[in-house]
Amino acid sequence: MTQHPDFPSSPAHRRAARRAGIVSAALLAVVAFVGSAILPASAAGPDLPSTAQTRTAADGGVGVSVTGISHPIAVPGDTVTVRAEVTNTTTRVLDGAQARLTVDHLALTSRAQIAAWADAGPQDQVYGNRETVRPVPRLEPGDSTTVTFTYDPGIDAPQGFGARRLAVAVGDATGRLGIARSFLMYDADGAERVPLKLSVLAAVTSPATDPADPDAAELELAQQTASGQRLDGVLEVAEKSAVSLAVDPNLMGMAEASEDPELRGWYSRMLAAAGKTATFTLPDHDPDIAALAHAGVLSTGPRSFLRGPRAGVWEVPATWHTDLALPAEGVVPDIETLNLAVAAGRPDVVVGSGGLAHEGEGTVTGRAEVRTPSGPAHAVVTDEALTQAFLAATDLSAAESAASAQETAGATSVTTASTAVEGRSGCSPRRPPS
Repeated sequence: MTQHPDFPSSPAHRRAARRAGIVSAALLAVVAFVGSAILPASAAGPDLPSTAQTRTAADGGVGVSVTGISHPIAVPGDTVTVRAEVTNTTTRVLDGAQARLTVDHLALTSRAQIAAWADAGPQDQVYGNRETVRPVPRLEPGDSTTVTFTYDPGIDAPQGFGARRLAVAVGDATGRLGIARSFLMYDADGAERVPLKLSVLAAVTSPATDPADPDAAELELAQQTASGQRLDGVLEVAEKSAVSLAVDPNLMGMAEASEDPELRGWYSRMLAAAGKTATFTLPDHDPDIAALAHAGVLSTGPRSFLRGPRAGVWEVPATWHTDLALPAEGVVPDIETLNLAVAAGRPDVVVGSGGLAHEGEGTVTGRAEVRTPSGPAHAVVTDEALTQAFLAATDLSAAESAASAQETAGATSVTTASTAVEGRSGCSPRRPPS
């Protein structure tokens, strides 16, 4: 990784709304490839799409999509069945066309290669040493058919583990009419693989409030922690999943000192959950460190942002880490921001996707060291694609919307989305660092 010399500055006047919630999914997360500084979980890695977007040739207008691949991960000896749907989206009869399956024996080793293949155009190159050809039945305009292929990976003797380019192209004597690009996962030797290490960091923070109006701040917190709301959801995930937490101490102090029994109950459960994982304390009131850096705020002295007033008399547990800085969502920290974080004793800084660029091929570690006037900052680089995949897997809003609609209609059952824990896709937790 390398530092970009032109990080965009964070405007001093902007205190971004901190970590706005994902409704009822219960999780506000930052996902990064990191080491042991933040609690990792082992996983097999994000799933590749089972089918790439259908692309039709400009003059052909035939839709092609891969609808099924029999083996999630094929190994030597497997015979893979591939199903593709062909749709005649033209206004003429499609007759005499053929569908051709090609599979590349070379494994893709970077996200850029995967994206390039999925985003290739209708007439771009396909890869593979041989084609498997099947006739496409006569199709009237608007009609569809399914074409089935069998493929023996052993014929091409692919090596190693990884995704291979798979394509189903439809054409006739005039040329290619449409194509679908997908992937075949293949494991040549079946060896035990070192799991991909992911870290998920959930922010236990509330929206910006006026410190001079504690009653309004407590009311806002009570609403955020109510059943089905964002902080209630974060608690649910924290109790059931191996995620790390970044907590605003003022929020915890406010909850502990509250006379609202439900808010105090949320506090007790959150404190217990935080004690079982890697938990990081943020500065009180969770200020945007990027805005502070550009406002010339210092980390030392009586007016330091680290000395902000805290609700109640709550004390941060000794087991919580205090070295993390979490700039506002959507802000790519620059040198000034990283420098203030280091000066404040928070050298581990979460950097938004795009803040640091990876150079070369291979697996991105998600960590980078950046030199600042106050010393080295250890940047933890978030991964936008993995973050969105994780949030989608743990977002229960679709299920709750379906349940609400079903109740309105008087139905008796509903199929729900994956739960937050199921969305972790088989991750096995490790003990947090001591």
